[in-house]
Amino acid sequence: MKRLLLAILSITVLLLLAACNTQSTTSTDTTTAASQETIDVTGTWSGDWHRSDGGEEGTLSSALTQSGSSLTGDMKFTSTTFSYSQDTTISGSVEGNDIVFGMAIGGEDDSVVTIDFDGTISEDCKQMSGEYSMSTGYTGTWSVTKE
Repeated sequence: MKRLLLAILSITVLLLLAACNTQSTTSTDTTTAASQETIDVTGTWSGDWHRSDGGEEGTLSSALTQSGSSLTGDMKFTSTTFSYSQDTTISGSVEGNDIVFGMAIGGEDDSVVTIDFDGTISEDCKQMSGEYSMSTGYTGTWSVTKE
């Protein structure tokens, strides 16, 4: 009889521990998901970009709109090295503190140059920074601040 009671008590304790672990995990997952959903980069941003080889740099200014995880907007892409500027549209996505977006600008000889941006959004959602790569093979870094 003691063995039966001990076995039932042991199984009950194990089931309670398993239930506590499941609730704890679910609570943490819900908190993480909730914090990821609260990031919204809608607004006006400005900053700069620098090519990795040091051959060119410039400024970025954008008006972004975020709906869920989808990102759209207008961007002014300026080279301070070669004194040119282009207005373009961007599209991308935001997931947690990660942001990815792309755009296309006119290149030499009427070609189109695509630029893919990959970055991180600060916890206070006032700064973003990361790396970019161009279809021409150039890469570099970028950083913007919310106005």
